[in-house]
Amino acid sequence: MKIGTPWSLLLLQLLPALVVTTDSYDSCLASLRAIETCRELSRSSLSSSPTTNATRLLCLEEALRTHNGLDGCLDSTWGFVRNCAQQEIGFRDCLQQHGASPQAIARTVGDSSSSSSSVSRWGNRRDYPPGDSSSSCRSALQAATQSVAGAEAVLASGRVALVLGVMGKLFAEFNETGVPPMYLFSGHVQSYGDADACKAIGGFQYCWMQLDFLPTVVRAGVCVPQECSLEDLVNVTNSLLQVVGEVSSISSSSSSSSSSRSSNDTAPQVDFSHVQGQCGDYVFPATTGTYVMLVLTGVLVLLVLGGTWVDWRESKDRKEEEEEEEEGEVHEGYTRLDYEGAREGGKGMEKRAGRSSEEKDAFLDRDLEKAQLLGNGVDNGKNSNSNSNGVGSKQERPSPSLFRKVLDCFSLYKTWPSLVGPARPGPFNALDGVRVFSMSWVVLGHLFVFPTEITSYTNQDAILPPDGLLGTYAGQAIISAEFSVDTFFCIGAFVAAYALTKHLQKSIAPSSSSLSIPSAPVAADYTKTENGLSIFSQQQQQQQQQQQQQQEKKLGWAWVPMLYLHRYLRLSPLYFYILAMYLEVQKVVNSGPYWGLLKQDYDECRKWWWSNALYINTLVPWNGVMGCYPVAWYMSVDFLLFLLLPFLTLAFVKNKTVGYVVPLALWTASTIYAYWLGLVKGDSQFIFGTEVTEITDYQVDYYFKAWSRAPVYLIGVLCAFFWLDHTAAVADVEAKRSRGNWFTNIFATNRKQRLTWPIAGLFSVAFVLLSLTCYGGQPAYHKPLAPFWDSSYLALSRSAWCVGLMLLCFLLFQGYGGLIKGLLENSVCAVLGRLTFASYLLHPAIIFLVYGDAIVPTHWSPIWVSFSFLGLLTTVFLFAAVGFLLVEKPFANLERELMGGMGAGKKKN
Repeated sequence: MKIGTPWSLLLLQLLPALVVTTDSYDSCLASLRAIETCRELSRSSLSSSPTTNATRLLCLEEALRTHNGLDGCLDSTWGFVRNCAQQEIGFRDCLQQHGASPQAIARTVGDSSSSSSSVSRWGNRRDYPPGDSSSSCRSALQAATQSVAGAEAVLASGRVALVLGVMGKLFAEFNETGVPPMYLFSGHVQSYGDADACKAIGGFQYCWMQLDFLPTVVRAGVCVPQECSLEDLVNVTNSLLQVVGEVSSISSSSSSSSSSRSSNDTAPQVDFSHVQGQCGDYVFPATTGTYVMLVLTGVLVLLVLGGTWVDWRESKDRKEEEEEEEEGEVHEGYTRLDYEGAREGGKGMEKRAGRSSEEKDAFLDRDLEKAQLLGNGVDNGKNSNSNSNGVGSKQERPSPSLFRKVLDCFSLYKTWPSLVGPARPGPFNALDGVRVFSMSWVVLGHLFVFPTEITSYTNQDAILPPDGLLGTYAGQAIISAEFSVDTFFCIGAFVAAYALTKHLQKSIAPSSSSLSIPSAPVAADYTKTENGLSIFSQQQQQQQQQQQQQQEKKLGWAWVPMLYLHRYLRLSPLYFYILAMYLEVQKVVNSGPYWGLLKQDYDECRKWWWSNALYINTLVPWNGVMGCYPVAWYMSVDFLLFLLLPFLTLAFVKNKTVGYVVPLALWTASTIYAYWLGLVKGDSQFIFGTEVTEITDYQVDYYFKAWSRAPVYLIGVLCAFFWLDHTAAVADVEAKRSRGNWFTNIFATNRKQRLTWPIAGLFSVAFVLLSLTCYGGQPAYHKPLAPFWDSSYLALSRSAWCVGLMLLCFLLFQGYGGLIKGLLENSVCAVLGRLTFASYLLHPAIIFLVYGDAIVPTHWSPIWVSFSFLGLLTTVFLFAAVGFLLVEKPFANLERELMGGMGAGKKKN
């Protein structure tokens, strides 16, 4: 087949709706008229409720199904091209034969006397002068039409005619109503072609285009000669779309059966002023930052290996020294025995030979014990630093150098036990399991979301509500993965507030040993309680208050910035390392047609990296939403909320009433703000069904802002205060120092942790709150909630989740829970719980690395979810372990050395 035109190959792939066959043309127009009826329905309706939107979508779906979709438009396009090919005439002549105007022909097949307009990759128009890359592309296409490779290229291309041309009516309907058609919204309006088949054809490359003004992925891929660029592709597509109306009208009027058709029965036009895409594999070049990060990683690995080797050598040397000392001490003991035998005229040898082994060991043990006492300085005033060769003290080791301390921080002898060691003794071990399950929940949720940013799904309608998985109760467990982040906020605030409050209480409250108690107290100096226990009198209480004021004055405020510095140094090393590796290294380790889609995120990182470094990336830029890196917003929100913690805990330590009232007041203010977003601005958490990948007002105004996420953080702080008061009250009741209240007595009188009715009731309340928040939003994806209830769910659901979670944790902390407690406190959770911070930071990069390599959409199925989730979760934790041992724990050790050195210097001064 020969078609003598430079643009003929692209026409086979891109031409929208040039028509010849009457039946196909009638089917095409019937579909478009049915779609127009649905558009009229949307215009006549004054309501934009979800019910009306669903009616419009059903109308469009029915229209496409009744008239065989838009296949007639595609068939008629191929019919026109086939007729031109059968006539064995050039395409210019074919267009002239069908009555196309000279202007339409010039725009379609090109004209050396006039430059053609183009749309660049990012939507900037420019003109191609004669003899530029557009001319070379035209020549390559001309040659391809007469070769087998050209036919193979057509086979490797997607059904672009259907995607880019005939769907214009649906695009127009969306632009006018704001409601995407069901067929478009379900992710079916895309045809990727076969990128691998195109790469196998010598001299050809795979190109794809996407309309960036649509709410879902609408892409088409074609296989073109390597001389063609994306600009050429968009240029010729635009030209063909401009001429399609004129030619189709002429062609339809030339048919006897179509003589009554009006000139308005033409295929729709699509605005291609916003087109993005890529020709060939996108390859990020290596930069200076790439080599810097590789060198830095190598240095960290060398520090780990060097520190581990040095510790191994020192441990080996210490073991040899201990063995030598033991041998020397045993030899000296036997020498003393020989000396005693010699003094007795040779009888000692016989006596020693006649001793039993038990007597020898007992004698040696006593002698070694005496030597050890002498070595420890118990020598009745004698100098304990005796000769190093004797049985005295060991020779003191010199203080290690700074470099040796650094190596010690990176040694696996120091970091590995911190990872795999047993959980610390205490009541909070269940939090390890909570962290692990929350992290797994995050990975599961992002496993569904992140692929839509790359190649999306082939059956997106099987996922999205109302009919997809996420509209079912089982799917709510995936949508509700948002609560896992609130879990991190809540338990992080609880642990931090608990530790800081305990520290402040010890720093401010004077110890009992520092009180000067009279040696001969007078009876009037003491009073007695009802249970007969004596307490300090008013004089002693005044003395205690004076000492407390002195302690507060001594404490000062310098500890607040030091606390912020400690937090910054604790979080930043691993965070900045992963961010830099994502920005500089990950992008160069892969390539592909869709790998360049990550460029926008990399550009944001290069522009706003300093806001990430200051943890203000949710504030600057103001509406930048996530800024650089998808989970960086969490780091910003967490750090901003942490700034409140010193003042909240200090208020509680000084005055418990104020300590409870201030967080409650802040919680109330944030909740009122959430109600305002829902009732006044119309923000809703139930966004599925209208938009997919676009950022919504709910995310900009609520999800990524610290003041809207503050309630869960404040609940964690309040629970820490309550736990301190509760445990103290339980201890008082158990010691019979007070009678306690009904809640305290539930636990104080049940020392064997039996499942009583009150305990069962508290468990029930916790599970009801967790279930209502997780599954309570399911009806909203089928029937819209009233504005008040929608806003109530937005404002209160996260707080209810954290209240239920902390109530469950309180019960587990006090020994209740049985199987749940055992599951959350097992040794596996203890290890993986230490990796949740690194896992949370790492998992987006790993997901993008996997799905950025894809060249076709993913087909969702339960089997795919199961294997992908387990494989991804395992990979994330493995990489997190590397990050923990290489960066997180070593730099935590360095930070402890630094802060400890600063504290020691302060004490010395």
